[in-house]
Amino acid sequence: MYYDARGQLVSVLTSWTSLHELDSFMAASAGRSWLRVDDLLRLSALIAALKVRDEEGGVK
Repeated sequence: MYYDARGQLVSVLTSWTSLHELDSFMAASAGRSWLRVDDLLRLSALIAALKVRDEEGGVK
């Protein structure tokens, strides 16, 4: 968890951090990949939404 530019407390998925427990995906990838396709798609959507917000005059 961290505070964003507006001072609001936000969080990220533990699977995006080193705190995530080893699961079958991580065991099968053997360290070659830390991100699942669905996690990357969610991250991509988040980045796209933030770009749109900034283009529309969002938080600077």
